[in-house]
Amino acid sequence: MVPIVGLVSHFASADDQVNKMSIRTGILREDFERGRHLLLSHGWSGVCGWVGELLAVADDGERERRRSATDKLLRYFTGQVGRLDYRERLAAGRAIGSGA
Repeated sequence: MVPIVGLVSHFASADDQVNKMSIRTGILREDFERGRHLLLSHGWSGVCGWVGELLAVADDGERERRRSATDKLLRYFTGQVGRLDYRERLAAGRAIGSGA
């Protein structure tokens, strides 16, 4: 499983991380929460759908600003595809953190 620390750093679920990433990328706290929800409920397809939502902005400059963050996110999760079955693991009462 992907360590929970990885989730925090990539989805910035801690307040400080969310604030820093929001300033740097223009992605709002609500967007991060949606991304976290989609990851946990849909795994890889949720990540891809969320990235699509983030990049579906009309402003070209804003889209490019977000693209650097989404490119990093996709690179990270591409290597984790086989580990993204969070919904099934949680439903079975299993852990999703480091060492699970």
